[in-house]
Amino acid sequence: MSTEFKHAGWATEGFGRPSPSKLAVLFRRVQEKNNFKSTAQGRPVFEEKIYITKIPADQFLKIDREATAADFEEFRAEYDQFIKTGESRVLGTPLDMWHAITETQRAEFKAAGLVTIEQVANMSDAMLQRYMGGGDLRQKARVFVESGKDAEFVAKIKAEANAEIEALKAQMAEMKAMLEAATAPAGKR
Repeated sequence: MSTEFKHAGWATEGFGRPSPSKLAVLFRRVQEKNNFKSTAQGRPVFEEKIYITKIPADQFLKIDREATAADFEEFRAEYDQFIKTGESRVLGTPLDMWHAITETQRAEFKAAGLVTIEQVANMSDAMLQRYMGGGDLRQKARVFVESGKDAEFVAKIKAEANAEIEALKAQMAEMKAMLEAATAPAGKR
């Protein structure tokens, strides 16, 4: 099984439920020895369990435990993707695609467990203090993420406009044919 980071997210917003955009959530299959069944059968018996790993803003805080029904419900999209593909991914734009940072900054972010631009955009203030110019980097990341959303919106509007233009062209061609048929001399009808 491969575990790959493809999106961002990671800290909690205050106390309570973590913000999905600030928490990396990964599922994985673990083969766990069942001591009771192993003793009863006189051989090692293993059972497959699904574990969840939650990675918030701090690289040193990592929650790794057996997943519960509440986890499957709370992180439905991540779980559905895991079941469908057998892989856990964090969605987002990889740091390698962001040319506004140096190779050294990229390496430092990766060492801290940050692998996407969205994670940098959502860095906590405490995490920012670890990096020289951290506030500026977070702002640049936020601008990058927002510009991507704007580009998606503009592309959607453009596609809708193009579809409408094509429909109008088809109507015009139909009306032109009707007009030519109606105004054609009697012998050519």
